[in-house]
Amino acid sequence: MRTTFSILLTVILSAVPQFRTHAVEPVASLSVPPSHAISSPLITMTFVMPEQGAARQSMPEIAITADGRVSVRADARSPRTVTGQLPADEWRRIQHVLFVQNRMMDCEARVMEQEIADLRRQRRRPAPGADSAITVFTLKGATGEQTIRCHALGLTATQLPDLQCVQSLCACQECLQNVVKVVRAGGYEQVEETLSTVNQKLKRQLPGTDPLSSEDLNLVDARPDGTKYLQFSRLPATTNANGTLSGLRASEQYLMVSVYERPGRPLEISIIGDTASQ
Repeated sequence: MRTTFSILLTVILSAVPQFRTHAVEPVASLSVPPSHAISSPLITMTFVMPEQGAARQSMPEIAITADGRVSVRADARSPRTVTGQLPADEWRRIQHVLFVQNRMMDCEARVMEQEIADLRRQRRRPAPGADSAITVFTLKGATGEQTIRCHALGLTATQLPDLQCVQSLCACQECLQNVVKVVRAGGYEQVEETLSTVNQKLKRQLPGTDPLSSEDLNLVDARPDGTKYLQFSRLPATTNANGTLSGLRASEQYLMVSVYERPGRPLEISIIGDTASQ
């Protein structure tokens, strides 16, 4: 199975142009013809809630095709989807995070599940409740699918900070959740346009603070009338093995920026944060 998905990774990386801004570690070269349909979902992430119906369970939170087309649920309460196209450099960065940095395709789901059960028992950590979400990743390859499940992934990562496979999987979840938020906010181009204005105010209000990026987007509330509430956040680095808290990017300073967008009106921007050290 690992060989199959290593081949798939080589194929999808070769299907995306080479970029100067994001270096990707080389993958073993395998001379095989492309066999994954470029427009078929390459990876999906679904949050399965035991108390929900089967139809709701099967709806992915996010699905990305090999050519970077993305579909996400409009919000947690709606069956509607929002679609878009990932910029090529962002898609390549996401692939790097998932498949190279966190080696998602090397995850042995059954081994991980057993390790989680053993460590919880040894350390007397409680198992997640029956109403906790199960994160389900599906990787679709040339000869089948690889499915990885983890019950209450965020909680498990907090309980077992030294279990690397869980930390890596949690990082993959956070990466994909960020993509969901960016798409819900209107896509990378729209978010970058908003950030251009936000970072100008940030530079004036907190000189020396690193500019925000789309990776700092932590909350999105988009309404049918076009109004949007966006929140960008950073927290001081924590002692967790993956260096983050609940999807927030680690930083030396605390920073929270709220943005209220209304059609035809200037952005309303609120900045709360520590003064950057000079």
